[in-house]
Amino acid sequence: MKEQVIHEWWKHKNVDFRALQRIDETIQIVDFGQYNAFENGPDFIGAKIKINDLLWCGNVEIHVKSSDWDKHGHQFDPHYDNVILHVVHENDKQVFNSKNEIIKTVEIIPYTQNEQFKKQWIPCEKSLRSCHSLTIVNELENSLIDRLNRKISLIFTQKVIYEYDYQAIFNLLFFKSFGNKSNTWFFEQLFVLSYPYLSKSSSREEALLFGLSGLKIPYLLEEEWELLKTKHQLSDMLKIQWKTKGFYAKASPNERLSQLVKGYRLMNEIDLYQMKVDDWMRVKKTLVVGKVMSAMQVDLFLINGVVLFYWWFAEETGRYEFKDRAIDLLIHLPPEKNAIIQKWKSLGIQPKNAFDTQALLELKNQKCTFTKCLECKIGKELL
Repeated sequence: MKEQVIHEWWKHKNVDFRALQRIDETIQIVDFGQYNAFENGPDFIGAKIKINDLLWCGNVEIHVKSSDWDKHGHQFDPHYDNVILHVVHENDKQVFNSKNEIIKTVEIIPYTQNEQFKKQWIPCEKSLRSCHSLTIVNELENSLIDRLNRKISLIFTQKVIYEYDYQAIFNLLFFKSFGNKSNTWFFEQLFVLSYPYLSKSSSREEALLFGLSGLKIPYLLEEEWELLKTKHQLSDMLKIQWKTKGFYAKASPNERLSQLVKGYRLMNEIDLYQMKVDDWMRVKKTLVVGKVMSAMQVDLFLINGVVLFYWWFAEETGRYEFKDRAIDLLIHLPPEKNAIIQKWKSLGIQPKNAFDTQALLELKNQKCTFTKCLECKIGKELL
């Protein structure tokens, strides 16, 4: 339980008033007061509370436990002497103000038992369908932007490593897009190792990458790899154990690396800065028809490579039209298929494109999983 959650209960009057009844007193909330968001002092000011037949005017302080009053030092602070009600989730201790007067304390619970949320896939699982559709749309937009900004944050440090070589940044994202969850790090390390030699190994990229990867080198590439190893004084292969179990044959690291080489050659023949949605759709068709990559693999590359690069490039250069290109590309790509998206569908959320699925992945993994309902427009509306 977080104190901010109780703030929201009180702010939005989402309180089960039956919990305010005490054995010896009757408490009636006449005015919840104004939320004190900026000044030091009690959480709500100007409240009016009727206790039995007497109307009290003053402030309300909120804590998770009543003992937090002492932990925060309020028992010595005269700014808290005009607190007329101490609202807590657990009353574990009687507290006093600086005049040694007892502070009236009550426990509250919300109308909806939020503590039950943790047993569900997402906190609002049972009430999601009652949320306004516009609120869901707004939250998906926010979540997508959060996802893109979070993912490009590391690129700003990597640009120094590659001496502001934008093509290198794009190629790095291109390599990582082939790793899926299991081997993303390995593909990134492969690019780091190969970067100094790729431009010097024209038409021999496949031998270079297979040689550096530590994966089994196709027989026809062994001689080329030996030449490259001698020419560039390369050490033996990577001593990294790629994750190979549980993959279909076409999704194995060896197969992915073969696809990467073919795609890499094509990527270096196009002008990234002139490409728009229709152009990328033609590239996708070329790769799929040529059996270089599957449609799903191309989509993953476009999402995790091109979209991220455009979003980062816009932030880096101030050319924000590239953010529009990134969004347009996501809108034109089909929705992704995975267990998380399938679960969202069962809850009534039907994604139309990759824009929606990327947003839903972010929402689940970064907010719902950590019960950050107050950072989510859907959660705030339902609360």
